[in-house]
Amino acid sequence: MSGFVIAHAYEGRFKSGLGTAEFFWIRFVRFYPLFLVGTVIGSISAILAWKMGAGELGRSELIQAVFLGLFMLPSPDLNMSFALYPTNPPGWSLFYELIINTFYVVFWRVLSNRVLLVTTAVAAAMLVVSAVYFGTLDIGSYWGTFSGGIIRVYFSFFAGVLIYRLGLPKLPPGVLSWIPLLLATGLVAVDVDGTARIVFDVFCVLVMFPAIIAVSTSIEPDRFSRPLFEYLGAASYALYAIHAPILELARRAVRMFGFTPATFAPWLGVVLLLVIFAFALVLNRLYDEPARRILSRLTRRVTAARS
Repeated sequence: MSGFVIAHAYEGRFKSGLGTAEFFWIRFVRFYPLFLVGTVIGSISAILAWKMGAGELGRSELIQAVFLGLFMLPSPDLNMSFALYPTNPPGWSLFYELIINTFYVVFWRVLSNRVLLVTTAVAAAMLVVSAVYFGTLDIGSYWGTFSGGIIRVYFSFFAGVLIYRLGLPKLPPGVLSWIPLLLATGLVAVDVDGTARIVFDVFCVLVMFPAIIAVSTSIEPDRFSRPLFEYLGAASYALYAIHAPILELARRAVRMFGFTPATFAPWLGVVLLLVIFAFALVLNRLYDEPARRILSRLTRRVTAARS
């Protein structure tokens, strides 16, 4: 989806003269405020766990992870066993996103539809090889699967750009707008193991998810659904940025009292989902939107002063 969103939002602006530095500042303004919240929550959780002898990181590793995480930088690991972002796991996908964004900004002029088709086809083949090699497509968040993460974002991003370029004809508003959402939910709920899991995941990533995105972008929601979709869409990044640190904090708290999260399933998960979703809505409205407005005004002032 990110490839579609970036191409939709910026290809025209690149043609109109949007510079690389300005593009990345816009991306920073979008990413950082909420990423910082998730990192602070995750850092507090990791520090408390370390103080109580229940942390996965040693002192030096923890200091390194907290410090680098505040700058949106991954935490190096010579043993290739730790997560790229131990204090804020969702940071790994943002890291790959910025890598592929850099490639896109540098080469967008030569990315014709034909080149994109070839690029996406090559990436799809590499993704299949990665799935077989790693035994899963849940790759990229740990240093040991770093190469797989590059291939993963390589395919998904340029598939999104290609969907934007080719696009399906627009369909009229109606209840069809709910079908892609329900279909995606159903696919995520499928539970298979072993080789079937790999085959199913590859099929979803290469076929079903691109098809869902293509159909979704061709359907306009009706006037009753539109406000809900806009509301959920506005809070989606906040939800992504904070969910993992809060879940990890809850997991550590439960284990601190001698229980396992499974003891309280499924009600603990339901409660956490509602709490995280409510918190995401509040953060989006009262924190992220004002923070981005302030950073955007700062950008305009600096630009005006330079000119």
